[in-house]
Amino acid sequence: MFIYVAYKTIRLIEYNYLMHEVERMTWQSLKIEARDQPRDYWVQLLPLTSDDGRIIAKQAMILAQSIVKKNPGKIEPLRQLSRTATLAGRTDIAIDALSKIIERHPNYSLVWFELGMAYEQFAPSHTIEETVAYRADRSIRESILTSSIKQEWSLPVVDDRLLNWWSSTEKITRTVLIGEQLVIRTKITENKPILSFWIATLTDQAIMGQIIVDGSLVSVLNLTNTDLGWHYVQIDLTPWTEKTVDITMRSSSRQAGWADIQLIDRTETDCIRLDCLQRAVLAWQKGGFTAQDFLHAGMIAFQQKQYNESLLWYNRYIIIGHNDSDVWYHIGRVFEESGKWEKALNAYQYAIDRDEFVFVRKSTLYLHIGEVYHGNTLNPQYDKSFEAFVSALVINDFQEDQEKAQCYYRLGEIYWWRGDVDRAITYFQQTLKLNPYHDWANIRIGIAYFYRDKDLQTAKKYLLRAIEISPYNKWAYYHLGEMYRQVGDLLNASEYYRKSLEIDDQFIPAIEQLSLVNQIMLR
Repeated sequence: MFIYVAYKTIRLIEYNYLMHEVERMTWQSLKIEARDQPRDYWVQLLPLTSDDGRIIAKQAMILAQSIVKKNPGKIEPLRQLSRTATLAGRTDIAIDALSKIIERHPNYSLVWFELGMAYEQFAPSHTIEETVAYRADRSIRESILTSSIKQEWSLPVVDDRLLNWWSSTEKITRTVLIGEQLVIRTKITENKPILSFWIATLTDQAIMGQIIVDGSLVSVLNLTNTDLGWHYVQIDLTPWTEKTVDITMRSSSRQAGWADIQLIDRTETDCIRLDCLQRAVLAWQKGGFTAQDFLHAGMIAFQQKQYNESLLWYNRYIIIGHNDSDVWYHIGRVFEESGKWEKALNAYQYAIDRDEFVFVRKSTLYLHIGEVYHGNTLNPQYDKSFEAFVSALVINDFQEDQEKAQCYYRLGEIYWWRGDVDRAITYFQQTLKLNPYHDWANIRIGIAYFYRDKDLQTAKKYLLRAIEISPYNKWAYYHLGEMYRQVGDLLNASEYYRKSLEIDDQFIPAIEQLSLVNQIMLR
């Protein structure tokens, strides 16, 4: 008895020591990429990118595998294995470990989330940023030359290649094109040479299919009457690279349905075959996570200026099946704040084209399109920004008066730059009616009144109001100094130049004008 107790004690000490070592190495690998903060839990579920980090994570993974082998009944070693495998870039091992945990503890919400993340990582690493332009372009479906019927089918997946990985027994819904023959004209590119699609039938009849490229038979498909469900097919079209071809997809039955027809690169085939993104969605849903959870997480990351992280959350919102206009507005905001103007415009335009709004309004999108054209420091396009601001005001479905006020303000700026001072003042007045706390509208209208009427008192009233609203706006002090200088009051001009320099001692316009005023006063 004593020997048995001693043996068990030694085994427990060894187990705890090894688990501690795995934990230590895991945190060491995360620290290399500054991802060891507790608040960044979900970031710890993404593969490491540095070689040094991955080497340590792989060592931790190998140690965790040995612990799992010696302790097959324990859950915690499997958790550690899934975590280290993910960090090491071995998502397949992570999915296998998490699947074993779910099999024993199907109500473990956090593990469901991690399993969804693992399946997501199994997909190719195409980010929203890389696919924004693609989403706004025409899909291969729009290149179909023959007529077909479009329906929604819900069926199970046939031929699951990795039965030891978790997969839902729920049916998968896809949009299918039904017809004996589909003809698609498309260009085969070097980076996307694989024709990928799902085929199914709702009948119990055997179906034979053929794939023909420019008259050459390249594949024959046979579905028996026992194969009711989704069948995945991929065909290598490399011989036709950089050629525009007619792809004929022919079946022996009018009841065959073709779904998710697309050209992909080779790295995507395993993910699509396994429906990894569908599994990710189903895993998240099993854990009680919703699309709104992901959208909210993306918005929080955006507020914290963690733009790459916010894009990942918005991508999950789309993956889970909510590809609405609202999320593309939020994606556009990320690109706008990052100075990626073309991507921002693509996202905003895609949101407008989808016209599936929940909370966001179309006027808001046109406002931001205008802001992108207006604020692009490398290539401002004021005519296009003018059109966008006008469109926003014509639609007039703003959520807030502040947004409408901003449209009026930007139009006032454009009229000012065009030399139409009267209209500029009118639009600045409209701005201040809706938002009297708009500091720049107060500055601009004050400048405009002074320029047009030489009315220092009226101009001063607006500029002092701007200072009251935004006491650290150096331009308000500077322009007030300019007005005093132009009416010959050099003492007050000098005072306001100095006040602007108290805010920014490297403010060149104020430095130059203060030097000029001082020279005049010394004469």
